[in-house]
Amino acid sequence: MLRKTLILAVIAATGLAGCVPAPSQSGRAVFDASCAGCHGTDARGGVGPDLTLLSTRNGGSFPMTAVLDQIDGYAQGQPGRARTMPPMGDLMTGPLVRVDTGAGVTRPVPEKIVALSAYLRGVQR
Repeated sequence: MLRKTLILAVIAATGLAGCVPAPSQSGRAVFDASCAGCHGTDARGGVGPDLTLLSTRNGGSFPMTAVLDQIDGYAQGQPGRARTMPPMGDLMTGPLVRVDTGAGVTRPVPEKIVALSAYLRGVQR
């Protein structure tokens, strides 16, 4: 009986895991819908800059805080930071996730932006 229950639990968990997209997959969907028009379908630029070189331009480290600030609009009005991107209001909806932005500091970030940031981190070259 215990063995049957364990097998059923494993099958159920495996089936449910397939229903939840991995962050990079859902991040790719967010990118395709909200960013590809300016940054290209491969994130290598177009009207907007090449997003696959963010880590390279930041000394080899993915600039998570700067990426979040640019997407959510916080960078607007910061010295040296022009707001050239359209507002991303549709990405600001939905559940919030706490993101570590460094030195143990966390901030609430909409889930869609977290997924998009994970996708961008994954396409760095």
